[in-house]
This record gives sequence, structure tokens and C-alpha cells, in this order.
Amino acid sequence: MCAKLILRMDGGSSHKSNMKNTGFVKILTFSSLLLLTGCGGKNNEELLDAFLADEIPAYYYVDGTTDTVMRSDFPYNEEDFYSYSVGERIDLDNDGEREQIMNGPNGGVYFDARDGKVYILAEGEGTAGMLSYTHYDDAVWIVHSDVMHGGRQMYWLTKYDGDGNVVDEFTLGAEYWDSPPGTGYDENSVFTYRDEEISMEEYETLWKEIFAAESTAANITEGTEEQAGSPAELTLEQTGSPAADTTYGTEEQAGSPAELTLEQTDAYEQMTLYLQEGFRKYAVEGSYHALFGPIEDTGENFCCDILLIGEENLWRDSIAYTYDSERGWYTFEGQYEPVFAKDTFWALYEDDSFAADMRENYIYETWIAQETDMAIPSHYYSENGPVERDVTMYFPYEHDDLPYKVVPAVYTYQDDRMDISITIEYPQISYSESEMEDAINEKIKEAFFYGYIGDEDGGWNPGRLMYASVNRQYFITREDEHYFSLRIYEDNDMRGANHPNDWETGITIDMKTGEKLLLADVVGEEWTPEALLERGNFECLWTWGDDSQDYWMEQARERAKDETLSDYDAYFYLTDEKLGLITSQSRYYTCMEADFADFGATDFTE
Repeated sequence: MCAKLILRMDGGSSHKSNMKNTGFVKILTFSSLLLLTGCGGKNNEELLDAFLADEIPAYYYVDGTTDTVMRSDFPYNEEDFYSYSVGERIDLDNDGEREQIMNGPNGGVYFDARDGKVYILAEGEGTAGMLSYTHYDDAVWIVHSDVMHGGRQMYWLTKYDGDGNVVDEFTLGAEYWDSPPGTGYDENSVFTYRDEEISMEEYETLWKEIFAAESTAANITEGTEEQAGSPAELTLEQTGSPAADTTYGTEEQAGSPAELTLEQTDAYEQMTLYLQEGFRKYAVEGSYHALFGPIEDTGENFCCDILLIGEENLWRDSIAYTYDSERGWYTFEGQYEPVFAKDTFWALYEDDSFAADMRENYIYETWIAQETDMAIPSHYYSENGPVERDVTMYFPYEHDDLPYKVVPAVYTYQDDRMDISITIEYPQISYSESEMEDAINEKIKEAFFYGYIGDEDGGWNPGRLMYASVNRQYFITREDEHYFSLRIYEDNDMRGANHPNDWETGITIDMKTGEKLLLADVVGEEWTPEALLERGNFECLWTWGDDSQDYWMEQARERAKDETLSDYDAYFYLTDEKLGLITSQSRYYTCMEADFADFGATDFTE
């Protein structure tokens, strides 16, 4: 017998945690417990019931000692992140008996009953150890994962037997520490499986086998073919053509149309029109079978869940609105509509429990497409967007002794319906006479308008962000007849991310040639990042938390051993007297500067 509390990582709250150097810490076990709790005779289901009733404790083991917790130690408060609720019971340790899931922060806690007691089997360990589970290789595996932090995708999988023993465990990971912020792995990244290095193709194949084959909400009973078959398997005769009349479900599912009042019918029709407006606004191709759930009155507004069934993907939508009964007008705002972002990360698996429930219990159904002409009068207000602007600003100050002037420009993208707010402030160069102006400005815009993970070719695609706030600004570090150098700062906050993020990049233009400088152009190709940091008297402009200058430099030098000059081509800048490097540890960064003379680059001194 053994109880265990998984102690693998620091929860992601400390910026000193470096997943690149963190191994898989073995799950601790112990073979003897305290005296019995007087629960002899209860079966495992009854033990779990007793724990949930706060009648008996659950045991766990940490730092060589045994301790207990009660159900009341896991409070419920829907407005608090650290809130717990009772989840489902399924077999998590492959013994044919069910364990209890407690939903909560970082994936919650899993409880196992055996040998007359309740134990903590596993728990979420912070944003660097999110708890989940999956079915793989004919077994259930407990999963801890870190996919929210930059530079890695890490998964730790553990398989238990019914006695609480670990019978197998392994890691699957992708590490891409040198990739620019906001980008993911590529074929040059490091991929590992069971502590052996593998290729990117092997990593993606394994990931699909382990995670993509089914939802982590395992053991959900699949519906019948009529309920759960893919949209592509349904003929038009089975589902009705896109131009077919709207229906309201079968008697077994939702009752006949007569059971809907005129007010309810009107609400569903206005939601349908509102959805179609979105299809047209965001250019959603194809026809979708739309299943609407019941309308819920929250006291502040009305909400309705929707399943959209397309030829390739299933999407979950949720519409919220208020209603002015005197005027008969609806106001839609605060929606969840990932179908418009066209990001399949948000699509549902075919066996998703929400999809199965909606197929069986929908209240109202219809077809929605851009081109469908619905003979329904609209009487609702909706949000604006998307509105995209890119304008230069008048700026009266300039250097009379320079052949160019810097003109500020502002790009904005505002989409109230998708809750996207983006502002990018960037400079443009203006010459009275120069053929290089367009080429220089194109290079500067490329440095500001980069994309994120999942964006095709890393290009700028704001419509895919969905529920995001992004701000980019710049600071001119050098502006003379020879060089124009910038630090580019970004801060962003995106739904689904575990915290806001910020970082910097850099760009330097040779104003004599119009070309973008590489770091090797400044220090010479004979240098390496490690040699630069060892030779140069770099000073950090700031450090994070209690970090010292020495600590940050030590970490930067260690990382530089595996880096090349080209890794810094987007992470350096020039001042009049110094070279600046932008260095990062985990999600934190700083700028460090050293004199050009330290590298023999005195030609760059102003």
C-alpha cells in the first residue's frame, strides 16, 4: 500500500524554474501508513462518499511524512480561481474501480480509495504541471503538462496499478528555447520521448496517438451513430438541406414546436440571424447544422449554448444577450464564438461530451451559411468589428542635420465581438530624396508585424487571436546618419494563457545601404555569444525579483554555450557607445549593454 503526492515542479510561479534543466522527478511512495481510521467494512465507493461528506480524511505523503486533508479543505467559490467542485468518477489506476475527480485549479485533484482509506493519487502542480489524464496503449495514464510557458511543450505520463504503485512512466517533450517569442517548435527543436531524442515527425505522431485520439474527458459513453457520427457521414436526406425549414427537435428530445412560445421562437430566430451576420463578417465558408440548447436566465442576461456541425469540424458557441421587452429589441454582447477565428485548436473532438449532449437534447435546430436568405426580420443590436486602421501621425520635431526624419505610425485592430484590441506603434522613415525609403520601411514593418504560434508562415493574422489584448511600442536607441536602431516592446494578455506576457526584440538599419544589420555585422563572425558574454563587461539594465546581476549573467552565459550569433539577430540593438543584447530566462527578460570597445567594434562608436 502506498499513498503519494506528486511533487515534480514549482508550479511555474518562480521565474528561476528552468524546464530545460529539470528532469522527471520520481513520484514518491511509502509502504506504511498510520493507524486505520475506523472505516473497515466500507467499500471503495462508500469511502469516497464518506470523504466527500467530510466524514473521513484523505492521506498524502510529502517530504518523508504523512499528512491528511478533509473535503472541507477544498472550498467551493465560483468567483475564486482556487475553487473546487466534485467531478466525475472514473477508473484512473487501471484496476476496474472508479476514482474521484475533484475539479479545481491547475486540473484539480484525483482521489483513490483502497485498503479502507482514501488517498490523493495526483494533483495539479501549478501552471507548469497541469493535471489531466488520457487513454493510451490500452491503459489510463495520469498526465502532468506544461504547454503554457515559452520554449517548451512538456508532458509527464504516469500509469498506476490498483495498489497505488507506479508501473510505468515516461516523458514526451519539445524544447525550442531559442525560438523567437510567440513562435513554436520547428524541425531544429529538441524532441524527446522516454529520455531519447526523436524527430519532429515522431513527436507529432506520438502526440496524436497519446492525446488526439480521444478527449481527456475519457470514459464518456459514445452516442449512437445517429447522434455521434461525423457530419460528413450524414446525407442531406438525413439532416435536411441547408435551405430546409427550421425545426425544434423530436418529441423525445425537445418536444414539438408547439411547446415553444412565440417569445422563445423569436429569441432563437434572432440568435440565428446574429450568427449568420458573423458568418458573413468573418467569411465562414460552407453550411453548418446549428443545434441550440435551452435559453438560461442568469439574472443579468440570457445565455444559450450552440453546437455548430460543419463538414470538417465541430464548434462550440455560446451567445449572451439582454432583452428590452418594451421595445422588443435584443442586445448581443460578450460572446464565445471560436468558429470565427478559424483556429482548429478550439474545435471539438467528435466524442466530446458537450457535442454528444447537444445532439441528443437540443431545443432548436437550423442551418446557417453566408449565402442563406432567411425571411426573418431582425431587431437586435450587435457589437462592432473588426475595424482595422493603419495611419501615419504628424510629428513636428525632426533632426535638421539628418537626411531623413522619423514619422510615427499607429496600427489598430478593434473587434468588439471577438474581444480583440490591438495597438502597434511603429516608426516610418521619410527621405526628401532616396530610393531606399520603401525598402527600409518594409524591413521595419516586418519587425513589428510578426505573428504567433499557429499563424501560417509566422505572418500577421490578428483575426485568429480571439479574445486578446496586444500592445507594441518602440524606443529609439540610436538615430544618426549611419544607423537607426530600435527596441521593440510587446505586452499581451490572451484568453487561455495563464498570465500576461511581455518581451522585447530589436532591429538596426544601416542608413547608408538600407540593409538590416545582423549581429555578426557588428562584432565579426569570429565571435560566439558565449565569448561575447565572457569578454564583454555587460551590465543588465534591470533584473527580476531578487535576482542579482551575477545570477542573471551566469544563466545567460550557460545558455549561450548552445547559441550562435544568428540566434541574436532579432535580439540586439545599438546605442551611440554600446551594444545591447536582449536576453531571457523562462518568461522574463532584460537588456544588457557593453561598450563597443570590448569587442574591437570601435567603428560603431558615434
